[in-house]
Amino acid sequence: MGEELLKLGIKPACFVDNDVKKQKKFFHGYGVLSFEELRRTYPEATIIIAAHRYYEEILEQVEPYYTDIYRLSHPEVNSFHGWQLPRLNIVVTEKCTLRCKNCSSLMPLYKKPKHCNVGVLIASMLKVFDCFNHIGRVEVLGGEPFLNLELPFILEHLVQLNKTSNIEVVTNGTIVPPQKVLHKLEGMPITIVVNNYGTNRSKLIDALRKANIPYRENTHWSWANLGGFHKRHRYHEELVSLFKRCNFNTCSELLNGYLYRCPRSSHGTNLDLIPLFPSDFVDIYGGSNLGEKVNQLYAKEYLCACDYCDGNTRETLNVKAGS
Repeated sequence: MGEELLKLGIKPACFVDNDVKKQKKFFHGYGVLSFEELRRTYPEATIIIAAHRYYEEILEQVEPYYTDIYRLSHPEVNSFHGWQLPRLNIVVTEKCTLRCKNCSSLMPLYKKPKHCNVGVLIASMLKVFDCFNHIGRVEVLGGEPFLNLELPFILEHLVQLNKTSNIEVVTNGTIVPPQKVLHKLEGMPITIVVNNYGTNRSKLIDALRKANIPYRENTHWSWANLGGFHKRHRYHEELVSLFKRCNFNTCSELLNGYLYRCPRSSHGTNLDLIPLFPSDFVDIYGGSNLGEKVNQLYAKEYLCACDYCDGNTRETLNVKAGS
């Protein structure tokens, strides 16, 4: 989001981040300060909160000290509002080239991983997209999406739906897809997101450059330790608070014909690690009134699955990415 701010032509005095790993360094030539340094150095600054996720937490920290506070994006960009959805994950495979213990999508726990049923996926995409006027960002992922050679065919149908302004294919950067796959991706309005923990990311980026396929590198500072699948017995207020603070509260996911609001919930339910909670998802093929069921899903203050997870929050973001 800081990069988006710079693209708008705004030249900040500095950037501010609570992550000590980023402090005292430079971001696109601008110094990165701690909040305490900001208060000492710029006590009357105009603040622009450039964050998709931690907006409420940042606002609570900033408001007591500053009066001129703005947000880079619309306040409702991260929440379901009417018929708009900020983000949708589309799972194209359970197969992966890595076995990361802390994978939030639980890929190592699949005993017999398989690719998606392409017919079911495309039909359910059509139904889900009919429920919304606009979807801010669609992330096509797995597992490792490049393992599914039907990926270009799926993307063609996704592009034709014409209801999203941003389609991203998220790869762990471990494999370079065959030339025939790259050739099919040329000219598509998509971006390949290359995560920074893959062993072949340099080779993949070179291949994407040669094929003139848009890409960006994604730097993960840390992953969340979501804990086991035992029931926590939290009170209502605790569950509401956890879901509000969780980074997954905007990560809707389409998996095997079901629409979920969280990847941990979707894969945990699919693997029978989390009890089946019908109110936590929508069966895309489950009869009529699909739009009403989707509304009910997004009206929830928290998921039943939240009581089987420690949440993706600032407190749990403490394990090495890709581990």
